[in-house]
Amino acid sequence: MFFCFYVFKLANLDASVIVILFGTPIAVATYTQSAKYETDHDFISSAIITSTIASAVTLSAWLFIVKMFF
Repeated sequence: MFFCFYVFKLANLDASVIVILFGTPIAVATYTQSAKYETDHDFISSAIITSTIASAVTLSAWLFIVKMFF
C-alpha cells in the first residue's frame, strides 16, 4: 500500500481519504439485500456489528500511520 503512495505521489489528504474509503465497515444495505434474498439475517447483522467495531480501531491506527509517514 505504501508503495502505491510513493509511485502515484499522493498528497497527505489524498492518502487519508483512500485509507478511510478502504477502511469503512460493511454497509447496512447488505442487511436489506439479505432480507430481499432471504439469507442468514443473523450472520449479516453480526458481520455489520463486527466490521463497525473493527473499523473504529483499524481506521484510527491506519490514519495514525499515514500521518506519521506522509
